[in-house]
Amino acid sequence: MPDRVAPLLARPGTLVVGILNVTPDSFSDGGRWLDPAAAIAHGLDLAAQGAAIVDVGAESTRPGAAPISAEEEWRRLEPVVTALAGHGVTVSVDTLKAAVAAQAIAAGAAIVNDVSGGLADPAMLVTVAAAQAYYIASHWRGPLDADGSPAAYGDVVAAVHAALAERLAAATAAGIPAHRLIADPGLGFSKSAADNWALVAAAARFHDLGVPVLWGASRKRFTAELGDRDQVSTAVTAWLASQGAWAVRAHTVPDHLLAAAVGQTLRAASCTVAAPPHAPDHITLTGVRALGRHGVLPSEQRDPQPFAVDLTAELAQSSSSDDLATTADYSQLSALIADEIANHSYQLIETLAEQIAARALAIPGLTAVTVTVHKPQAPLAQEFADVAVTIRRELPVRARRAVFSLGSNLGDRAAALQFAVTGLATTPGVTLEAVSGVYETSPVGVADEQPDYLNAVAVARSTLPATALLDRALALEALAGRTRDTAPDAVQHGARTLDIDLVDVAGETCATPRLTLPHPRARRRAFVLVPWAELDPAVETPAFPDQSVRRVDGVTLWLPSRGEPSSRGEPPSRGERPERPVGEAAPR
Repeated sequence: MPDRVAPLLARPGTLVVGILNVTPDSFSDGGRWLDPAAAIAHGLDLAAQGAAIVDVGAESTRPGAAPISAEEEWRRLEPVVTALAGHGVTVSVDTLKAAVAAQAIAAGAAIVNDVSGGLADPAMLVTVAAAQAYYIASHWRGPLDADGSPAAYGDVVAAVHAALAERLAAATAAGIPAHRLIADPGLGFSKSAADNWALVAAAARFHDLGVPVLWGASRKRFTAELGDRDQVSTAVTAWLASQGAWAVRAHTVPDHLLAAAVGQTLRAASCTVAAPPHAPDHITLTGVRALGRHGVLPSEQRDPQPFAVDLTAELAQSSSSDDLATTADYSQLSALIADEIANHSYQLIETLAEQIAARALAIPGLTAVTVTVHKPQAPLAQEFADVAVTIRRELPVRARRAVFSLGSNLGDRAAALQFAVTGLATTPGVTLEAVSGVYETSPVGVADEQPDYLNAVAVARSTLPATALLDRALALEALAGRTRDTAPDAVQHGARTLDIDLVDVAGETCATPRLTLPHPRARRRAFVLVPWAELDPAVETPAFPDQSVRRVDGVTLWLPSRGEPSSRGEPPSRGERPERPVGEAAPR
């Protein structure tokens, strides 16, 4: 079965998860979709309306709701989950029970949405791990009282954040890979209205959990305090999208899609909100087997016994072509695992896992690995199925110098350059160190007559891969009003409101249809080299008799993170603004 979830985790913007309750007593729409045929039709409608996932639940979690048996829960779920998955819908199953989760996954559900975070059923986490499904871990304080009385929190944001981190750690310890985990702060569950609003207000805080975050505010009791639940819920979605939420659960999909679009537009325009994490590409090897001599007993060091290793490797960047050179060779990973098992001997399987991880991370292009070593014939007196240890190791992220060339020859050129500087300076993972002075240059290599450009160079240090820096540059260009014509007969060097070229990233070379580093034409362009040399005297600036580059001393670009101008010459003192606004045309 194809992995329907991984592309959703990597998709930019905020997704909408459609809610489908096949219960007689849910707080919002209990009984409306209890009939399987009606539920299936509604689930297909949700998907057609734009829901990326349909979340199907058969047991109400409203305050005071009576629990039902696993048999009854699955009786309600089975026809709906099976039919929706059969129609190609990405289905998550909302359940507290491991047995129900296992049946739903077998029927085609891709995600288990457990509002208890694995606390209601001790078998839940290992069940999801064994089925290789995705898992949503929610914050939970136990079953709700009949009156929905909230739990007592001090700092609710800190408490929920810490509890979610613990649940995610428990999930990975149970064998669920981190790239298959999603967090949910559990709005409405044992929380007062004030608690819920505090969590929503601090939405950006939860990005540092390291996994996508799903929010479920739709029609919750706390939204009713302000008015119509649906209207307030969609307003909350707009806010959550502006803070980078991965997804929201919703009863009315079109309304929340529109609200998410509003939030995403605000987010893009602000250029200040921390970006949510997105799952990297992975290579996974499962059950690589070999005989080895690992253990503390003399017999274990003498007599070979079977070992099996699971390894998940995270790639530094997405593969952009059908070329082995752009990714890692899984046969190389398999060979080093087998070699480490068969040709070395350790007392601890933890050490075996460490050695495999260290060798894997030495392969170029990998940033992190998760290694599980299984020892199915460990010398235990009790009957058992397996003994295993799991470790995760990653390379330290080092900041590298990145050089951007900025240009504009349409509209308010100086304002466009300042917009680019502000956008780069507020990009998570980027520290903008300096920006050159501004230069006016004649267009180079164009046949039609165009206005002159204003150009500058920005130098940053970044922990992001070059592809992510390129994505950010293109996004800023689009926000500044630039459109790219990709038709075969399109003009290649037309005038533009903003041009941001990634010129160089220290230590990184790239030659794909999308990105070439170092920039192949940068060292033939005076409008790049002259401002770049202003920041780095080691840059050579040969004579370019056919190119005119004139310094514009009347324009000063600002580093927003420092609150000061970055150009050399005679900038204002710290905290002062130049008398002429940045967007004002410079004197010729």
